[in-house]
Amino acid sequence: MCDSATLGLIQEVVDQKVNRNEMFTAFDVSLAVKELAQQRGIASERHRHMKNAIHQELEQYTQSGVYSRQLHNVGAATPAFLYYPAGADPSQYVPRQASAPQASAPPSVAAAVASQSTMGLSSLNGDANDGDQSDKGRKPDARGTLTVPNFLLRAAGFAPKDVAYVMHRDDNGTPVLVLSKRPLASPLTTYTVDYASNVRITATTLSSAGIGGTNETYDFCGTGDEVVVRKHV
Repeated sequence: MCDSATLGLIQEVVDQKVNRNEMFTAFDVSLAVKELAQQRGIASERHRHMKNAIHQELEQYTQSGVYSRQLHNVGAATPAFLYYPAGADPSQYVPRQASAPQASAPPSVAAAVASQSTMGLSSLNGDANDGDQSDKGRKPDARGTLTVPNFLLRAAGFAPKDVAYVMHRDDNGTPVLVLSKRPLASPLTTYTVDYASNVRITATTLSSAGIGGTNETYDFCGTGDEVVVRKHV
């Protein structure tokens, strides 16, 4: 079983690989997690302790159809589950330990999958969006959970373990959801920022704020010490 720090790194690595439309196995993810843990001075777990958590994290992508998986010969004693973007050719996968560039989906497939992706582009050492103060058209995962872009949370001053106070308000006739660092007397709910600097908003909270719904996408904007969430139009 993984500790909370490792779970945060797994989420971060999986998000990065999916956003880059990579093909990968749970072992590829655990290798990347170990490298990232070493960079950040965090003790790393063994692959056998991480693999179940990795597969669980990937269920949201396979259930939504953004990714598929199949048993694949990766050069080990037994086949492993290979995760690949819908429409990609699993035979193009090159195991990471083979010292070859990681195969990703062809441009046409990558574009199609990117349109379904729930996350913004990121890298293991930080987000490619750093410096931007908005993000548009994100879609909740298969569970209806919406991930707030971590570059916006960092820009608003949030750090891992900080409390995000959630409220809903009217913005010129449009209902919005607001995550604030300022303590509120009666927040709609609160979330704790995870080790990947993410907050995941539940479908219940989106509905309570008046912005929930089937097949909705969302826009984010960072303003001072707040992050504002609204329906994409």
